[in-house]
Amino acid sequence: MARITSPSANLIAFISLCASILFLALERAVGIGIDFHPDSTTYLTNSGAVVDAIRYDPLLLFNHGYYVVTVMLGFSPTLLITLNIVLFAATNRILYADYMKHFGRRTSKRLHIAFYIVFLFSLYRLHLSVHVLKDTIVVFLVAYLVTKTKWTSRIVWLSPIFVFRIFSVLYLVLFARGRLLYFLVFCSFLASIFFSNLILANLADFNSAQMNFREGVAVPSFQNLGFIGIFLRMFIWPLLMLSGLFVVLSPSPLLVPIAISSVIMQIWALNATKKLAFTLSAFGLLMILAALAPGFASYQRYCLPILTILPNLIVRPS
Repeated sequence: MARITSPSANLIAFISLCASILFLALERAVGIGIDFHPDSTTYLTNSGAVVDAIRYDPLLLFNHGYYVVTVMLGFSPTLLITLNIVLFAATNRILYADYMKHFGRRTSKRLHIAFYIVFLFSLYRLHLSVHVLKDTIVVFLVAYLVTKTKWTSRIVWLSPIFVFRIFSVLYLVLFARGRLLYFLVFCSFLASIFFSNLILANLADFNSAQMNFREGVAVPSFQNLGFIGIFLRMFIWPLLMLSGLFVVLSPSPLLVPIAISSVIMQIWALNATKKLAFTLSAFGLLMILAALAPGFASYQRYCLPILTILPNLIVRPS
């Protein structure tokens, strides 16, 4: 019986390009235009003013990098979407090559590779890649962190991510293992003691923010319960995100593709590692994001980079 050969990383990148272009055509055919996401309209209309403000205060560049990219590409939706499509393909190539290097050839069984490839072609990531949004760039930059083995390199590489998402320093938590992870937990515990008033005040501010920007997304946020609601969200939302069970509470067309990705990830994990896709560092970061983003539609976008690289983190050597 002939041995089935795994596809190359370059082939995965090429298929990714084709998949994004096909997805773009399908979305436009059913009437999903570039204004589907309010953020897209914001980037295409307000980027000039934001870049002018950055010229007067360069620190505003942090977290506003996509406005600069929009101006650099002449406010062109075509060029911005083309950039996203290329970066979607590049991300899949990086992650697939890393996966095959560290895990893909450990065993003669190939089913886990098939599940991983299906996971890479997440319908939600495909959707984001054909819109004027920064998520695809952020996922690409975080995915590239996976290839860095030294902490100094990871910290240096965080600089461009800061430009697009200010709290990206938290993504370093994903790479903490063993004693380092325990040390971070200990430091967090000390900080919660010595800066409890400041932390609670900021949590209250975040909890009062209105971040439910999408109608039909009915996952409970528990905002009306105050601090009890924050802690409920911190424990419940990560579990829902990792399992995809949030779609039971809110079977929204927007959330179904995300839930499918979570389910495929768990199927991959059970086949490849005989365990569920889970790490303490990833769960801890998902908890932090749940405290900071009380709207589930926003929360799942912040979680996207974490879930995208989670399989690679699981299979990498300690």
